[in-house]
Amino acid sequence: MKNKINDFRELLHSELESDNLDYEKVLEISQELDKLIIEYYREENKKPIDF
Repeated sequence: MKNKINDFRELLHSELESDNLDYEKVLEISQELDKLIIEYYREENKKPIDF
């Protein structure tokens, strides 16, 4: 799960640094990242994420 979260974080950062910023894509990635983080916390019993 942590790998998936990190992948989405990297994807979001690369999209934000892009010269052709696509706000819809940023929103989509961000929302998916939020879902993954929530799922992670539920699975891990609210332990802190160790990146």
